[in-house]
Amino acid sequence: MLYFTILEFSKVAQTTTRTIRFYIKKGLLKSEYDKTRNITVLSEKEFITLQMIDLLKSAHFTLKEIKFILEKNDFKERLKLQKNILIKQITENQAMLEMIEKIEINNENSPKDYLKMYQHHLKDHHYKQQFLDNSPLDIRIQFHERYNTVKPEWFLWLFDQYQFNDHDCVLEVACGQGTLWRKNQKRIPKDISISLTDLSDKMVASSVDLLSLPQIKEVLTADVHHLPYPDNTFNVVIANHLFMYFDDLENVLKEISRVLKPNGCLYASAISKYHNLELENLLKQFNPQANMGQKLLTDQFSLENGEKKLASYFKSITKNERQIPYLIDDPEMLTQYIYSTRWIGNIQEILDDRYDDFKKFVEEKMLKQDGLFETTNYSGQFTAIVKK
Repeated sequence: MLYFTILEFSKVAQTTTRTIRFYIKKGLLKSEYDKTRNITVLSEKEFITLQMIDLLKSAHFTLKEIKFILEKNDFKERLKLQKNILIKQITENQAMLEMIEKIEINNENSPKDYLKMYQHHLKDHHYKQQFLDNSPLDIRIQFHERYNTVKPEWFLWLFDQYQFNDHDCVLEVACGQGTLWRKNQKRIPKDISISLTDLSDKMVASSVDLLSLPQIKEVLTADVHHLPYPDNTFNVVIANHLFMYFDDLENVLKEISRVLKPNGCLYASAISKYHNLELENLLKQFNPQANMGQKLLTDQFSLENGEKKLASYFKSITKNERQIPYLIDDPEMLTQYIYSTRWIGNIQEILDDRYDDFKKFVEEKMLKQDGLFETTNYSGQFTAIVKK
């Protein structure tokens, strides 16, 4: 193996000796002492380390984070976290840009409710962002499939609530990966026609294979605020765990009621304000400032206030609820599940730099509780008839 003096190393790396000495002092580069020459040297392997340092610095890692990555050999995992940080920064910048453009278009000079406007745009971008990538949704689905021990499982239970008539036209908005239909494909009535839409191109791409089912006629990218269908198109609209994301929910309900035929039916699932409160408490034990954002969501739409929210456009509203205890035995899965909800609340700020610390905290907490953590999944579904 070749060894270089600090001067030689800096010349080959095209940087300064001061920089190399600084990295050695901070423990980022490893040096050795050559007794025969009475001088500090670095091996040729350190050129690769230096390239890694430069790459991580360009991705806005701190020197402390870079040292951690080099010591733990955890490059890919930390890059994933940094990717999430960058996405968050881009999302915040997009929300700010939209707010500024709106102010310019409206030619507004007075600083009225700018913060509220920014928060509205930011929340909208967070909703879009969390479904651009399939992996967070995959984690949540796997989590529920593993720990929902009450039968029937969630998607089968939902399907049990639906009533389809001969030749019904059915629309599912925010279909995700089409899990509802995958889980129930043998139970789908043969003579109904189904359209699937989602705001995310990636979600739509992951659902296109469902076109192999004869009942599913199309899978489209579409915003629920502006559905690409004429008035009175569908007999049934399905919206699962969707309405809690909208500040302008009335506009969404108005659009759904527009595409429903007279006496058409809406099926809308939701969570309770008591849903998984144990997870929020766990986070607050780790950091009292932690906030999963659940109250923000359930204030928008929940099992408690959903009927009142739907009443402007729907009638004959009924509600079915489920409370299921989850006994979680895998701290890694629990940590991943909590982090997968990062776009609402401040989980990303709390955990991005301390994900491993939180994981260790969860492990220790569960060890004190016989290796288990209990939380309650509290959710349900509304059934409502459109007012026409």
